[in-house]
Amino acid sequence: MSTTRMTELDGTDLGYAVEQIWGPGIDRGDARAVLPGPIPVGWEVREEYWAIPRLTSAQLLVPRDARIAARTLADYARLRPLKTRLVRQGLAAAARTGVPLGRETLRIIAPRSGPRTAVAEIAASVGAPDALATFGVRTAANAKPTLELRDPSGEAVGFVKLAWNALTRIAIENESVGLRTMGSVSRRGILAPGVLADGAVDERPFVMIAPLPRGIRHVPAENASLSVAEALGPGTVQRFGAIADTRQFRSCLADLHRETTTPAAAGLARQARALAGRIAESPEIAPIANFWHGDFVWWNMGRDPQGRLWLFDWETAQPDAPAGLDTLHWFAHAKDAENPLSLVARVEASTTHVQRLLRALGHSPTSASILAAWYAVTLVAGEIRLAESLGSWDRIKHPAAVLEQLLTWGVRQFGRPVGNAL
Repeated sequence: MSTTRMTELDGTDLGYAVEQIWGPGIDRGDARAVLPGPIPVGWEVREEYWAIPRLTSAQLLVPRDARIAARTLADYARLRPLKTRLVRQGLAAAARTGVPLGRETLRIIAPRSGPRTAVAEIAASVGAPDALATFGVRTAANAKPTLELRDPSGEAVGFVKLAWNALTRIAIENESVGLRTMGSVSRRGILAPGVLADGAVDERPFVMIAPLPRGIRHVPAENASLSVAEALGPGTVQRFGAIADTRQFRSCLADLHRETTTPAAAGLARQARALAGRIAESPEIAPIANFWHGDFVWWNMGRDPQGRLWLFDWETAQPDAPAGLDTLHWFAHAKDAENPLSLVARVEASTTHVQRLLRALGHSPTSASILAAWYAVTLVAGEIRLAESLGSWDRIKHPAAVLEQLLTWGVRQFGRPVGNAL
């Protein structure tokens, strides 16, 4: 960080978040991220946040406004697992009584005559100039700032996702398109929030999503958390054809043909292309859905008070995809998803578990095996894409060796060696 930034945040998750949100303004000299203390002459405090639990290990930035803090922490507490929910409810109660939510705060200061900060610019551009934002501090490979905007009364205005690099730019643009064109035609019983606005700040695109229903609760990480109809995924079967004759297959294969620079990526891409070649050789016909969500997992879902399933985070949705990919993804991540070393075992167990569901979608035993192999290729291609965008494997969840094992497992779905690479 330069001298205009807080050196206390160097190398911390919060420092990473500050770069994502306010980085361009700080680089221009339009803003600074500082601790409470004397303000330089001619500067003023524009935003102030409680860092929860503390600056060096912050997971959440909440506006230093008791009303907004209380509503933010309470309204969607039930979307979180029990331990996090209880912590949030306790913090909300403290905020309502005026108790500070922490001893450490982060300030964003700017020259009195300077332009709006990135957060204020976004709020103004979506018609809510007085709104304040809460942020989760995210560190995953595809991390992007998500602003929960609330008006001065505490009412939710919307959720804004902001791009900050080439990878997240693609994700934000895809989120907007996905929600408008795919989320609006989800399988009956699976709902998606609408897009309220999109735009750009500091030449970085953003999209604002409608608030989720009050009282929405999290979906437990268990196989049985979805009904049979829900577990079939949000897409619907549109036709029958070869898996290789889908837009999703061609898009994934194009990613695997891009030049790789990170260690291990070239070997993984070569192995994945070989497996894709074997899949393309198969004459087997499979059901093809109008789309797949791409990250159909419990942490991207919630149930409203009426029991309806809501599905969000549509940034990886793709049109024209083999039916059943979302089903495999759900069961592969319903348990032990935080353990990257269990990936192959989880995918294998998922493939066994979903055979009846895949038959309901129209798969034969052979096309179900080919689908499982293609799912392995799809997962590996996604991790390679993340690593290449970041120029490093450091923030990638799954070690390359685990992904190699997954592709080897994919080969076994055919019962014989891989054919020609594509």
